[in-house]
Amino acid sequence: MNISLTSSSGGGQNEPFRIARLEKVSRIYKFQVGDLSEQKIPEIISLHDHKGKLAVSWNREPNEEQKNVIKLVWELQNEYDIIHNIDGEL
Repeated sequence: MNISLTSSSGGGQNEPFRIARLEKVSRIYKFQVGDLSEQKIPEIISLHDHKGKLAVSWNREPNEEQKNVIKLVWELQNEYDIIHNIDGEL
């Protein structure tokens, strides 16, 4: 499944940087959760960056460990604000 990566942080010169870091978050998450367990892992539908606030939309409720992986990867980007949505709903 392809993850939608978007940003609404002013566009312009910062836009490629913001999309690139969302791609990095997606790749690292996929790599990390591959080792979590045998359980079926919820998929991320989209990642959206709004001025450093990450909105993660899931196809179903992630567990705390999955949320923590996203949190740690976002912190590696020097950002700390995250919201989680199910099926893209706020």
